[in-house]
Amino acid sequence: MTLDFNKLSWKLLSSGDSSLIYKAIHNGHIFIKKQYRKQIINNSSRIKEDMFITEIQCLQLLKNYKYFPLLLDYDKKDLIIYMTYSGKIIHKFNKPKNYISQCDEIIKIIKQNKICYRDMKQHNITILNGRIYLIDFGMCFIDKNMHLCDIDKLYETIENAQY
Repeated sequence: MTLDFNKLSWKLLSSGDSSLIYKAIHNGHIFIKKQYRKQIINNSSRIKEDMFITEIQCLQLLKNYKYFPLLLDYDKKDLIIYMTYSGKIIHKFNKPKNYISQCDEIIKIIKQNKICYRDMKQHNITILNGRIYLIDFGMCFIDKNMHLCDIDKLYETIENAQY
């Protein structure tokens, strides 16, 4: 039996320019729902659809690695992505002692999969049980424009993380 995500009780976690993030708990498991906004402003609807598709493609490429949310399901019509919970935003008090070795692995995985990560900021790095997670792949490119990537800023972003 598969989980019907529509029947879960979703609580709004955050609201950004391009999406809304919700959280639900079911049988002790925490789930995330990312819903891209659908408003049409100067062709932004098409841009958001592209971001939605790119995020799904990246999560599919990264499904076998422990440093990224696991894609559980998605809804193309409503631009919704369901994934596993990846913890709280990193800050100076929850930074793991071995963050450098975790960053090394994350950067290696991203580069091996030819993902150009372009949205490096504190809010896109989370911590769960001492493990770093990189989230939010909507701004990425796959297999092109590698010179525009900012994945190498991962160390610096974590080092400078504030509360």
